[in-house]
Amino acid sequence: MRRISKELGSMKKILLRIAILMFVVVTTGCNGKNNDGNNNNNNNIGPIIPSLSVLSESINLNIGETERIEALLEGASEETAVAYLSLNPDIATVDDAGLVSALSAGEAVIEVYLIEYPDAKTSVTVTVVDPEKEAEEAARQIIEDAIAELDAMIPAEVTGNISLPRFMRNYSVQLAWTSSDPDAISAAGRVVRRKEDQYVQLEATLRYQKNVVVEGVFKKTVKVEKYELRNLDGKKPVFAYYYQGSSLKDEDLDKIDVINYSFGYIINNQLSVSHLPNLATLANKAHAKGVRFVISVGGWGATGFGPMAATAENRAKFARSVVEVIKNYGLDGIDLDWEYPTTDIGSEKGKPEDKYNFTSLIRELRDALDEVDPELLLTAAFPAGSWGAQNYYEISEINGHLDYFHLMTYDMISYSSSAKTSHHTNLYPSKYSTSPQTSAASAVLAYQNAGADKSKIVIGGAFYGHIGTVTGNPVDDGMGLPTADFANSVTFAKIYTDYLNNPNFQRYFDDDAKAPWLFDGTTLITYDDPVSLGYKCEYIIQEGLGGIMFWQLGGDYESILVNAIYDSLNK
Repeated sequence: MRRISKELGSMKKILLRIAILMFVVVTTGCNGKNNDGNNNNNNNIGPIIPSLSVLSESINLNIGETERIEALLEGASEETAVAYLSLNPDIATVDDAGLVSALSAGEAVIEVYLIEYPDAKTSVTVTVVDPEKEAEEAARQIIEDAIAELDAMIPAEVTGNISLPRFMRNYSVQLAWTSSDPDAISAAGRVVRRKEDQYVQLEATLRYQKNVVVEGVFKKTVKVEKYELRNLDGKKPVFAYYYQGSSLKDEDLDKIDVINYSFGYIINNQLSVSHLPNLATLANKAHAKGVRFVISVGGWGATGFGPMAATAENRAKFARSVVEVIKNYGLDGIDLDWEYPTTDIGSEKGKPEDKYNFTSLIRELRDALDEVDPELLLTAAFPAGSWGAQNYYEISEINGHLDYFHLMTYDMISYSSSAKTSHHTNLYPSKYSTSPQTSAASAVLAYQNAGADKSKIVIGGAFYGHIGTVTGNPVDDGMGLPTADFANSVTFAKIYTDYLNNPNFQRYFDDDAKAPWLFDGTTLITYDDPVSLGYKCEYIIQEGLGGIMFWQLGGDYESILVNAIYDSLNK
């Protein structure tokens, strides 16, 4: 019975299909006329065409990926077949089952249609992306944007150091810089100005290396503007010893002619400035104001002079290193502070021949500087007093080679165990000076008598004082009394803020020495102030001296002493 039922069911299906087929034949075979031979379109029934659509009309694929098109049919039989055709097979292909394969970047159109009903069709747009190429294009855009940013960032003309970035775009872009003239603009952006304009091509290789590696090149020609130095003809120059670490203010530079930057060292018979990282920056700052920037070498307790000056070979080596430093940093000369030839300096023993070796050093340095630029300054610091003028140097021999003699007319106190309070930077001798011959005026006379041109002699001012405790019975003004710690120093800034306005301290002024001091009954401070510096400037003008120098700029307070010197020399 089950078999008979099954056969009857199959027969019913066959008969149903025959009936449908006959209906289609009759309807499609009709000529469209009724019994009267007239058209009757209202009674003409066409074939039923299935509806075809797709689940998504767009597909996004990366190269190498696949995705199947989901075709949706309504009113179609199970036998209705869906076909697929790629109009852009070089970009994406499709198989008989609708599986799309992405081959290359671009856009492909896949036609979807029914085989029995070609007019029943739709399409799918396939966008194929090359992820590597897209990442590369994005990276190239990042590089192009970075190059445009660099062009806006790097100025066409510079007077000081410039920032050359090592990374950009959140560290995704790394830069490697080169310079056509590293002596003018280094690959780190250090700028050295000179007395003539310099044109430098900066080049950066930009490298993006996150998902892909892309490189680009930035180039720009930058002008390093020349600097013009202040004309010193007919002036009494102001030389400021400037110790590393203190501030260098524009308003002070307006009133200073030469900065003696302290200190370079002598290492292996060569000038070393590796411990002065801001040398070029400071020189540029001074040059922007027309101020000369000189490197001062040595200082109290500095070694290296004796062995360096001892032989012609060592002196030549030193001279070459000086020239190299001057060229590398755009400096305007060198100041020697050898304290002192023929004397012991720590473990370095002084020798009698130091006196003559110093003469050779000065002469050979002058020759080396002249080969570079005859306007480069060669100066030296000298102790106050006739003993140094006569025993440490051949003043008359070096006079023709030095531009200026910087007389250190300060620290003129006794450093012995039996020291007494006295002036330390007095213009003239008095009963309160260390000795009748201890004064700036006495030092000038001593060096003049030894052979120095008066117009080359520069006397010193002190931007600091000596402070000590009086150990004897304090009487009157505290001068001339025993003191155990008078070698201690205190800046003028501290004197001004902590002592001058202290009601316990009284200010005294020695009209003979033209020097002030403070005393509170126990502590005595000897120093320079605007009044004493004014007298020194008047003396310089009256005597026709070279100018004034001071140690050191960082000791001033709100430019009080710098202003006093400037005002006194420019009345």
